[in-house]
Amino acid sequence: MIQLTSPAARSVWTLIGVVAALTLIGCTTTSSAKWDDRVGTYTWDEAVAELGEPTRVSNLAGGVKVGEWITTRGLTGPTENPPPLYTRDEIITPNETRGWSAPDKVLRLMFTPDGKLLDWKRNY
Repeated sequence: MIQLTSPAARSVWTLIGVVAALTLIGCTTTSSAKWDDRVGTYTWDEAVAELGEPTRVSNLAGGVKVGEWITTRGLTGPTENPPPLYTRDEIITPNETRGWSAPDKVLRLMFTPDGKLLDWKRNY
């Protein structure tokens, strides 16, 4: 039996804790940092190549182009005894008369007239 208080066991558990913490930090910051780093250099063509054709495209005044990509489809459920839906940030409570639903997760990218990433936003 391995004792958890031995120096070797403490080292292993410390290493596991450090790896887990770095993984969690990486998961929470990488995606936002990725898009922030791409502002001004990422192009419309690169977005379409990476993400596929957008679900919706809008052309705004001044030649700004906005593309929306659904990254995760929302959920819907029945009207009889719907369970609560737990997400990372909130609890979506069911509506007894109309069922329950969770919205689609959408990534919105705005591009300058010359096709460079101007801004980005998520709706979740």
